[in-house]
Order: sequence, then structure tokens, then C-alpha cells
Amino acid sequence: MSRVILTMLTIVLAATLLVPATAQANLITNGDFEGWTVDPGNPSFGNDRKWGIDASEYSPAPFSDLLPNWTAGSNVAVARLSDNNTLGYGSGGGTIVSSTSDTQLGMGINTDSPGPHPSTEIYQSFVTSPGTQYTVSFEMGASDNESEETKTLAVTGSVYDGAGTGGTLIASLEESRTGDQTPGYNVPVSFAFTAVSAQSTLAFIETSTNSFKANVAIDNVSVDDNVSVDVVPEPASATLVLLAVGLLAALYRRRRTA
Repeated sequence: MSRVILTMLTIVLAATLLVPATAQANLITNGDFEGWTVDPGNPSFGNDRKWGIDASEYSPAPFSDLLPNWTAGSNVAVARLSDNNTLGYGSGGGTIVSSTSDTQLGMGINTDSPGPHPSTEIYQSFVTSPGTQYTVSFEMGASDNESEETKTLAVTGSVYDGAGTGGTLIASLEESRTGDQTPGYNVPVSFAFTAVSAQSTLAFIETSTNSFKANVAIDNVSVDDNVSVDVVPEPASATLVLLAVGLLAALYRRRRTA
């Protein structure tokens, strides 16, 4: 009976060396927009930094210094500080912050024409596995400084097959906030898609009905898979388990000779 118990214990301890677990990896790089190498809140940019530093005005370095890994339109801005030097996007009572209260991606085309507005688009391509399901998550916020007309302020997230936004649309979600709401962020939202090929592209674009004197922003973008992976313990942990097995075996042998 003791031999059976020892054998079972050995099997249990060995099984702990390889434990299946579920891991989620964000396939989007710089999805939190913190990857800048030139601080968008630098005072040298002046008070206009409350609305971010956009691609059409930033100089002398490439806009990629502020928004690496993304391709962006001319009316996309990277924003970190509001006009009162606190983390946020906007001015005065219109300042908005995401759940992480840090750098955000702003879209401010300032027009009363309905979207979508190509100059507010950002996108990033990433590697996918055909037939695998993924989940896109993001946060959307908005601030309206003109209350004469109620607007629907919106951002649409879309996933396309292949590199760039010219491929087949796989899935999309529009997140909106009316202009008469208190400036702020909605709760995070998500949508799923199934990859068609080895590469997919995530894009965001402003789709507001009227964005005159209004701004929308996004933050904390991610694309997660739900693939089960094998988590192998560190060598030190494995050594301890094997040592325990050896000690049990020694005790068993001593008992046999006693």
C-alpha cells in the first residue's frame, strides 16, 4: 500500500511541472498611447496641448514620435495634459479622463458635417491566425463645448482582413455619447471577430453626426486572443518538487530497512 501511495504522490508532484492555463496577450502595440518619445504635455507646445498635438501641426520631428506603431490622419492628436496641467483631455469643465487617467488619442475635426471623417482615422495591422476568434476592447469619451445643438459624438472601431483598411470588413462597433451629456468617458466596450487570414487591421475613425466645437477621444485599446498555453514553472520550482520526491523515496527506503 505504501508503494502505491508513494507512486501516486510522485505522479501528482510531477504533474505540477506542466499546468495548462489561459493567457491573454494584447496584439496591439501602444494601445494605451503611452509609447511617445516626445512628451505631448511638454509646456513648450503652449496651451493648445489641452487638445493634444495633432499630426498636421507637429514639428520638427515625425508624428510617429508621438504615436508610434499607428498610422494616423492629420486630425488625430496625442493628448496628455489639460489646460490646468492635470492629466486629461480638454479645457476647464470639459476636461475628460479615461479609466487610467493618462495619455489619450483625440479626434477633433471641428465640423458640422456628419462623419466618417478620413482625417481622424488611425489604424494598426497585426498578426492573426485564420479561424481564431479575438476580442477588441477600447474606451471612448467626448466633450462638447457648444450646447446650442444636441449632437451624437461617436467613434467606430473596425477590423479589416489583411494589411491596411482596404481589405474586407470583418467586424465593427460604433460607440457614441450625446453632446448634452456631462463631458466624460463611457465604460469600456468590446466586440469579437474571427480572423480570415494571417493578418488583420484594427482601425478607429470619428463618425459623429456633428463635431463642431466638440472632441472625441479613445484610450486603452486592445486585441486579445484566448489561446490556452502551457505554463512551465521556473527551474527553481521544478528543483524543489523533485527534491521533495527524492526525500519521500528516501523515507520509504528507510522504512523498508527498519
